[in-house]
Amino acid sequence: MVIDNSRLQQSLSDFRKYTGNQLANYIDDKLSPTIAEVIRSKDLEDRERQVWQPGWHAEGLATEKFWKQKLDYIHMNPVRKGLVREPEHWRYSSANYWVNNGASEIPISEVQVDNK
Repeated sequence: MVIDNSRLQQSLSDFRKYTGNQLANYIDDKLSPTIAEVIRSKDLEDRERQVWQPGWHAEGLATEKFWKQKLDYIHMNPVRKGLVREPEHWRYSSANYWVNNGASEIPISEVQVDNK
């Protein structure tokens, strides 16, 4: 199956542009000058307000096998960082949901983001 990823790539590009600008504005407006200077001191190549790392490869999740591979990769991030021993031990991960057949400490539909 061949999938045209151009629409996905454009959507991701638009998302990164919008969120990057919003995050950079937040850093400029809300954080102390000291914290903002530390953030800005990172190697940002030619862009002073760069938030996202350069480079990415958007690819549609065309098959269940490919989707599962990406989900497993995401679930393993806290394990690779040494934060937990098992993916399902990370409180805010959906791994617990999948391991326990839909029963997790925090139901996925109830997870909320604090917008302070």
